[in-house]
Amino acid sequence: MTIDNPSALWTDARWHAEVTSWIRDQLAHLELHIVGDIEQPHVRPWSTVLRVPTSEGDVFFKACAPVLVHEVAVTEALVKWVPDRLPSLLAADAGRGWMLMADGGSTVREHTKADGDIRHWVKLLPRYADLQIAVNDRVDELVALGLPDRRLAVLPGRIEKLLDDDGALLIGQEEGLTVDQFARLKGMGPELVETCERLSTYGVPESVHHGDFHDANAFYADGEFLVFDWGDASATHPFCSLRTSFVSLYYVLGLDDGAPELDQLRDAYLKPFERYASSDRLLDAFRIAHRLSSLVSALSWYRSIAALPLEERGDYAGAVPGLLKEFLELEDQARSC
Repeated sequence: MTIDNPSALWTDARWHAEVTSWIRDQLAHLELHIVGDIEQPHVRPWSTVLRVPTSEGDVFFKACAPVLVHEVAVTEALVKWVPDRLPSLLAADAGRGWMLMADGGSTVREHTKADGDIRHWVKLLPRYADLQIAVNDRVDELVALGLPDRRLAVLPGRIEKLLDDDGALLIGQEEGLTVDQFARLKGMGPELVETCERLSTYGVPESVHHGDFHDANAFYADGEFLVFDWGDASATHPFCSLRTSFVSLYYVLGLDDGAPELDQLRDAYLKPFERYASSDRLLDAFRIAHRLSSLVSALSWYRSIAALPLEERGDYAGAVPGLLKEFLELEDQARSC
């Protein structure tokens, strides 16, 4: 069945019946069966998740909105290529954007809150970096599966197209860009091209960028870390990944921008990349990529918001102009140093 609004679809009794039948069929192949009520922990405009109690413990079903349906094929590929970095994928229907996944354990956020320190992050980040390195020669395959392409060669053009959509920028509105900010961004095209070209000279291969890499999207169990929820992923420079991680740590542990813990985490993440460049050059590349990460995030939000019905955009409409303003602030900070 189909309903134009995914959020309405995912709360429809007929859809739940269809999904439950599919889940039962998949579990039967695994010699598992449902032993309790299926719960729906959340419904978002771009996805929903169901918790399914089975004879061998909980499993989780995820449905993706059409604009993010590629997440299923991308997840299937990553599970195949780096199986020790993602939760087990029990079943998938890429055409419908459905996945059935094993329980990965408790999230890193739960441990971080309990411990009040960054020790789990120090171990998680190099493993995530290793994942990016392991698949950097398969980026074209991932893009062919639908992974959005925001690599350095095309990033300026993607931003130029975004800036042509005045409605997404809320120019002159409370949550939007000012007229001056908009004009500045429109005039930065050649500078952005130069920045991307300069970053490409550092020799770090582009790869998959998770796009929402915070501590609630990583599991920790039995000494192992597993990364999930690849709906916001894209192909771009790997060093864009820590923007969301740092924002997460601001909130979870109350760290400030200049906190030494963030430098420690950055260095732990960069260490595996020393096969490509010296630590000093990696640090230079990271500083450039970290500024560009706001633009990559803006494109991710834009893709999701533009696909929403008008009545559902209000709560999220400020995300795109907010990230563009963040980019301008980071540019100003870089110039003042």
